[in-house]
Amino acid sequence: MVEHTDAAEVTREDRLITEEPLEIRVRSGSLPPRRAWVTMRTPGHDFELAAGWLVNEGLAGPSSISQVAYCTDDDLAPEQEFNVVTVNVTGTTALPHRHESASSGSSACGVCGKDSVVE
Repeated sequence: MVEHTDAAEVTREDRLITEEPLEIRVRSGSLPPRRAWVTMRTPGHDFELAAGWLVNEGLAGPSSISQVAYCTDDDLAPEQEFNVVTVNVTGTTALPHRHESASSGSSACGVCGKDSVVE
């Protein structure tokens, strides 16, 4: 990129930040993980985002979150590997249908609002 000023032209590096979908899954006890939400985010701090979202939605208390990890499911393509996290919670949690959630998501690319990044 070239910046034009009154004094000179200055060449600078042009940096872009990407957004990618993040699917948040919740595992309660011995039950298999269930999708809770898909949102767009700038990659990084995914575990904090997932845990914070669950607490904000009232689906988990801060002390009930025992682990957050990226999913390693066989049905995930390599490019999806870091776009799905599972949050393990102690006790039970009732996940509402995604349209009953207090959160809303939108994206010009149309990814937000999907039930899964896999399907």
